[in-house]
Amino acid sequence: MSFRTGVLVALAVLAAATGAAAAYVATDHVAGAAEVGAAAATSNVEIPLPPVEMRLIEEGKALPVDLETALAIAAAGNLDLLEARARLAEARGVRNEALGALLPQATASFTAKRIDGEIQASFGDLERHAFSTVVPAGGVEVSLNPGRALFEAIAAHRGLAAASSDADQVTQDVLASVAQRYFRLEESQALVSIAERALAASRELARLGRDRESEGAGLKVDVLRADARAAADEVRLAEAHNRLRDASLRLALTLKLDPTVTLVPRENVVRQRTLIDATQPLQVLTERARGGRAELAAQRRRIEAAESRRNATWADAVGPSVYGTFEESAIGRSLGDLGNRQIYGGFIGLRLAPASIGRVQTAQARVEQVRLVTERLDQQIAAEVIEARDRVLTAAEQIEAALRGVRAAEAAEELSHVRFKDGVGIGLEVLDADAALSESRTSVVSAIIAYDAAQVQLLRAVGAVSPAALLYEPNGRREGE
Repeated sequence: MSFRTGVLVALAVLAAATGAAAAYVATDHVAGAAEVGAAAATSNVEIPLPPVEMRLIEEGKALPVDLETALAIAAAGNLDLLEARARLAEARGVRNEALGALLPQATASFTAKRIDGEIQASFGDLERHAFSTVVPAGGVEVSLNPGRALFEAIAAHRGLAAASSDADQVTQDVLASVAQRYFRLEESQALVSIAERALAASRELARLGRDRESEGAGLKVDVLRADARAAADEVRLAEAHNRLRDASLRLALTLKLDPTVTLVPRENVVRQRTLIDATQPLQVLTERARGGRAELAAQRRRIEAAESRRNATWADAVGPSVYGTFEESAIGRSLGDLGNRQIYGGFIGLRLAPASIGRVQTAQARVEQVRLVTERLDQQIAAEVIEARDRVLTAAEQIEAALRGVRAAEAAEELSHVRFKDGVGIGLEVLDADAALSESRTSVVSAIIAYDAAQVQLLRAVGAVSPAALLYEPNGRREGE
């Protein structure tokens, strides 16, 4: 076994036991990069995995999926996205309603009536008459407080802009969630592969122990320990399969797919992805977040909308109300003897109500509330950037440490197997070495997935999540190629 440019290759002994050329490889994507540093910005680790034996949620229902496909499916049908689009459509309707209030309303009517009997004239005289009246009419009328209607229309427009930013934020959140759940699916598949190889190694050790015992060169206790370890590895493999099915279920629900279909990562590699440079100064990342987070932009729009509603409340309290009407109509005893007529009317009035003082105070308080929510969100975003950046840097250090651990475990495992085959080592030594190697492999996979998830978290923290950003590869290769 050897490392090539900081690359870890799986044991040939273990590969022979599993019948597959399983290998752990750390591949540099940038020429000249010799190792994974704390920033992990110039070299990424890749772990090729052999095919695993899948235990499906429901027999015959499996669907290979890659990250690009998962993102596309989510963008088309995720429930959170559909709900956000519905809220955006509602805000658009509210805006259109507010704009419509500024325009006159059209009216149309047709009146036909017949009077036969006693009627009263204008000065009180009573007479008996019989006649018909036909009145077709059409017109327009407007009734509003101009100031209030204008500011409410502005508030509704800004509310629509806020809803649009909310929809953008939901899109980013959904894409980030899909990416992280896809990475967990990859991790689960990798852990199944590791568990399968560990079980194969335990069974191989038990077989070798029986051969040695039959030849009188081995101990029964070594066989029993190997069998016990194989049984424990079977339990761990079952747990890994269960974890894979759970990861598939969570991703399927996010994508609004049939949950009985087992999603399988199309790629046979766990890859460290560097999507954003976490070594940038914290201030740079924080300022980028303040300018890029859609939810912060939405809150700023809500402040403006609240201010417009406050102005509308002032206008309603002290501004004039306007009413105007124009009617073009005709009147006659029948349709054959109609005579034209026009009716005009209008007024301007003022209303001062003590309750208006309370309404203005309420509107001003709501402005302050939205401002405080925005300030709290700004602080929260800064904290999210700090947390995500720290997780990326920590995960990069964990990958480096885990790789060193695998190198040491690989050397110890190989040496223990050689000693056992030569008759100078005991089975317990080999079992301990195999367990350490399996644990170190798990640590590498978990560290890589933690790094990938933290990268997505940092990308979301600065408001830069998009399919293109999530599929970015430092060497120019797109996901799935």
